[in-house]
Amino acid sequence: MFQHLTDLSYQRTPVQAIGFYLFYGLMGVILAAICGGIAGAASGGGDFNSGFQAGAAVGPYVAVAFEVVLTFRVVQRKGQTSNPGYLALLLVSAVLAYFAGVIGGTLVGAFISTRAARGGSAVPIQGQ
Repeated sequence: MFQHLTDLSYQRTPVQAIGFYLFYGLMGVILAAICGGIAGAASGGGDFNSGFQAGAAVGPYVAVAFEVVLTFRVVQRKGQTSNPGYLALLLVSAVLAYFAGVIGGTLVGAFISTRAARGGSAVPIQGQ
């Protein structure tokens, strides 16, 4: 279930895609919490409520950025950046992340991870 999590070009089975979803969903939630905590502490509001509001305002932006980067990297590693269908899914991921947070946006990346790479193999990225 949790094999090849960092290999974004790997074609996952549905069970492995669930593991991908759980892992990257948790990573996104942790990242959003850290960024929200930093924003709340840096807001200088003086009380918990104003710090919490400042931190909560950052969450949707972190979720969208995390999901767009994650989904784009999966599409890129699959060699599908010129495919309009995959680029449309990238936009769907951003919209889901905005309205449903990391939990919604990660669904698209998990789905794309079940698709085969162009040409049936991973596309090498320079510098890696």
